[in-house]
Amino acid sequence: MNMQRIISATLLIPVTILFIYFAPPVLYMALVALLAIAAFREYSGMVHVKKSGGRDTFSYLLCAATVALVYYTENTSFALFMIFFSLGLKYIIKDKKATELTNNFFKDITGLLYCAVLPSYIVLIRLTSTKEYIYLLLVAVWSVDTFAYYIGTAYGKRKLAPRISPNKTIEGTAGGFLGAIIVVVVAKYLYFHNFSILQAVMAGITISLFAQVGDLFESLIKRAAGVKDSGTLIPGHGGALDRMDSLLFAAPAFFYFILFLNL
Repeated sequence: MNMQRIISATLLIPVTILFIYFAPPVLYMALVALLAIAAFREYSGMVHVKKSGGRDTFSYLLCAATVALVYYTENTSFALFMIFFSLGLKYIIKDKKATELTNNFFKDITGLLYCAVLPSYIVLIRLTSTKEYIYLLLVAVWSVDTFAYYIGTAYGKRKLAPRISPNKTIEGTAGGFLGAIIVVVVAKYLYFHNFSILQAVMAGITISLFAQVGDLFESLIKRAAGVKDSGTLIPGHGGALDRMDSLLFAAPAFFYFILFLNL
């Protein structure tokens, strides 16, 4: 890891921890909405040809509105309906070729589901559970990335998905599972006593599985766009999507995990 990356992480991690602890829920929601806008902007820049389609104020407002709707209703159903209705109306009234409108519509639908609905689950966890569940999710996701990186670097030989992400290995993937399981099991004994050991292990597996799929999904988008990073928002780390990719898939999975098990 380069020094710029280490410095950025050293500054961001304590700020994130303090923000989650002290910020009221509405401010927490507002930050997630801003991150959703940043992520959608990066996504649109990668998938839209010649900056057509979703890189406009309407789409950014729809991103923020999606997160806000989830915050106020505590579910995603109405937000999903409003996304389809609003985008449908937007493209119906545009005077362009039907094929271009349809392509941009589905690109924007995917982008809003990816960059606005999925982050909303971070808000849902905050609203329906204690702050400690957010900390657990974040630390587990960070451990997946860290263990996968170091174990993959030290022992990785067999490629996992060379056409999507040439540097990822099966050994690194196994390290990611190990890292999340260790973090959740340790957390179970330190704080989350309502977890059984089996539930802790399953939580670690669930977070790691979805986090690594999320990482690969963003790699797929970047590979198709021919870019190394989604953006330049965070020095040494790339864009908002580069930092959120694993979390975007892991947050909904963890939310439903704790919901179904009534933890």
